[in-house]
Amino acid sequence: AGCDDVGAKPFIGPELSARVRTQLRARRLYEALARERKEVEWLHEMHESIAATSVPEEVMEALVKVIAKILGVRRASIVLASRDPRYGYAVAASDQPVKNLQVDLTRYPEIARVLKTRRPLVVEEASASTLFAHLSEQLKAAHIQSILAVPIVVDGEAVASLLLHTKDDRRTFSHREVRLCAAAAQTAGLALRHSRVFGMTRGKPATSSG
Repeated sequence: AGCDDVGAKPFIGPELSARVRTQLRARRLYEALARERKEVEWLHEMHESIAATSVPEEVMEALVKVIAKILGVRRASIVLASRDPRYGYAVAASDQPVKNLQVDLTRYPEIARVLKTRRPLVVEEASASTLFAHLSEQLKAAHIQSILAVPIVVDGEAVASLLLHTKDDRRTFSHREVRLCAAAAQTAGLALRHSRVFGMTRGKPATSSG
């Protein structure tokens, strides 16, 4: 019948408690292994998606697409900071092609926050957050529920952000998902370091990635 254990009446209290604790412990171990396996599958899929190209811009494009697919988010994008704190540049997005698209950073306070702190930021209910008080109506109209921003660090400096927006039916991000995005941000940082776009927007001479 699918039972994992059987006890005969009359039950002995301590023995019954011990059996229940054993089954619960086994269940927790099984769930932990399942989560570990899922994370390995995510990392493998992420690696496969970016291994097909060595062009930095294509690596970032592939990265945001697979992250959006794995986590089931509305959009994943990479926004590069510039020397002018008012603006950034979207260099990759999961839902549409972008090419060095200028972004008004006053509409993305989460990016400014992670560039300053160099720590991931999760906002569970964006339209109700004080961080987005001036953007509440726009977020509601766009049906954006939660936001995850992860800093992308190059040579010790936070120079960009991996940004994820969830759909209405998605509440927030788990710790494992944040860790996965942190790994993706490291990969994006390596790609940015060799990207011609990075040199241009940071006020440095453009160099070939070849």
